[in-house]
Amino acid sequence: TMSLLDVFGKKSTTAPQDELSHVTQEMYKKNFELAEINKTLSLLRKIDVVVLSSVTDVREVAQQIANLTVQETSFTGIIIFLFNRSRKTFIPIALSESTENISFKRTLEPYVHEIPITEQNSPIIQCIDQKKKISNTNLDDICSAADPVKVTQVQGFLKIKSLMTYPIWVRDEYIGVITFALSEDENMLSDHQKDLIARIVDTTGIALDNTQLFEDLQATSKQLQAANVQLKELDELKDEFVSLASHELRTPMTVIKSYLWMMMQGKNGELNEKQRVYIERSYTSTERLINLVNDMLNVSRIE
Repeated sequence: TMSLLDVFGKKSTTAPQDELSHVTQEMYKKNFELAEINKTLSLLRKIDVVVLSSVTDVREVAQQIANLTVQETSFTGIIIFLFNRSRKTFIPIALSESTENISFKRTLEPYVHEIPITEQNSPIIQCIDQKKKISNTNLDDICSAADPVKVTQVQGFLKIKSLMTYPIWVRDEYIGVITFALSEDENMLSDHQKDLIARIVDTTGIALDNTQLFEDLQATSKQLQAANVQLKELDELKDEFVSLASHELRTPMTVIKSYLWMMMQGKNGELNEKQRVYIERSYTSTERLINLVNDMLNVSRIE
């Protein structure tokens, strides 16, 4: 009987402990997930502040997003490329700043260059062509114009194990790419981290597109202002020309009219009928032209 009680006693004490342990683990898991969600929301809010701020330089916006993302996550670094349509190249416009005691930007910046759209072996171009994420483990693929040996040393120094490059699409057009450098294998990423990356890519696209549109609007506005100034200058030149030309025209026309009048009055002898008709028509036309010149002068004065 004692042994049965002992057995039942053990069962009654261990079962609740196992259940409590399971509940504790679930609570820890949920708390961890909530903490990660809060981090995500906090990061996205901060990025939204950048998007809605008065910053109008696309490089500065990209730099702030890259820095915020690395500060709030476990990513080693971020590189953002912007597509230049006139040059048909992807230009690096932002590398995230220091992470821990290592300056990601200062270390890697000398080896990141423009990538022409014709460089089909680059993950930057492949992710655009295939419209999807491209994963690789070789930093030299991103820094295709740099020294491979030196870049490999830099990759080891920065402790980069894998890279993920995403296309940035806005309104069915690509405007750039964003590369995430990780200190772990890609398959170690949680679903939450993958979702966070997708959100960062989308938000970055909106931020860069808005900033570019604002930059284009400012550039157009400046062009219009310059054109307006030029038009005003041309208008002033036109007014000056009309005024001077009218003055210069009125003087000889008045002389011509005077001589025609003298001929009509017979100052130099009588005119036959045909001559009188010709002179009167010339006199009338000259008088009409003088009146037109006077009108032009009056309009010029009114303006």
